[in-house]
Amino acid sequence: MKFTRDGYLGVVAVSDDVNFDMPEDCSVYDKKHAVYNSYKKGNEEEWVHNSAGILVQKLGKEWDESFVLIFPLKGIPNGYGRADVETAIGNMLIEKKVPILDFYSHMY
Repeated sequence: MKFTRDGYLGVVAVSDDVNFDMPEDCSVYDKKHAVYNSYKKGNEEEWVHNSAGILVQKLGKEWDESFVLIFPLKGIPNGYGRADVETAIGNMLIEKKVPILDFYSHMY
């Protein structure tokens, strides 16, 4: 989980995608770049900036780069992927009335 400097939960993420990326301004929100996909043995177009970084920038906030909240999850049933886990944690926090700036990326 990543937070803004003023204490808002910005995003719930899984795996190794912890970054503090933010666009410089709104002119680059839709920018894409080619990224090599080793499974497909070719380049794919991906967004340069993620939705959480765009939202934090648009709201005039900054990431708190001094920490991230990381915890292990054990016993995840077979058949569930990283997106399922990320969404389920986000949904649980939303049910508990925890506001998440990147709210819509955590809904089924």
